[in-house]
Amino acid sequence: MFGPFKLKKTVGRSYNVDLTDIAPLKRGLKHLGYYKPPAWGITEHPDEPLFDGIERLQADQGLTRDGVMKPKGPTATRVGQLLADRWKAENGGMGAQSEGGGIPGPEESGPNPKHPFPAWPGFKPGQGPRSHHDRNKYQSCPSKAPKEGDPDWSGSGASAFHCGYDTRRGRTGGPTHGHQCVYRKDGKLVTDPECRGSYDYQPPYDEKGNWIPGRGGRHFMEDVWPWIKYGN
Repeated sequence: MFGPFKLKKTVGRSYNVDLTDIAPLKRGLKHLGYYKPPAWGITEHPDEPLFDGIERLQADQGLTRDGVMKPKGPTATRVGQLLADRWKAENGGMGAQSEGGGIPGPEESGPNPKHPFPAWPGFKPGQGPRSHHDRNKYQSCPSKAPKEGDPDWSGSGASAFHCGYDTRRGRTGGPTHGHQCVYRKDGKLVTDPECRGSYDYQPPYDEKGNWIPGRGGRHFMEDVWPWIKYGN
């Protein structure tokens, strides 16, 4: 089962927060509809929209409305559950699990032997998100949305994790394997860092666009969670 959204320290207006908690929390709340980034984007500094979003979520979920999230507390637990529900809804009901229980933290992913990178800051070599650093150097997206039936791309529909825009995934085993591209209704490529696609080391669909059984957990730990945690 999913556990709480992982926090190092309590988040609240009167608390001395851990700044490394803030951007991931903002990103998670944004995709649940409880945080609207300001014009300058998502930063590691707490702001009033963040605390307002926490309070609105607490009110909607029947929790104490105090704008405070404590590690493993009721609000952090509910945020983790809601993110898990969103994931399942977007991926055919398939859950994603961490072997250690709960939403996986960055320490739970290992090095990617195919795409080695320097150690992620704050981690020892071989630790941290699986080659998340600079993952989009592998990304290559057409400027216009590929047409239906394109041999290199399959469509996966609108995604709340990508601002509701339409996504295209490279077909497994082909030259576009792992690529994820996001397009507006007019077919133009989305390049906004908060909405664009992100290279997937464990794409969850096969070359025909069908869900790959057993891939959900690996995709979440190696692609989805590092993206929520660190962004693009």
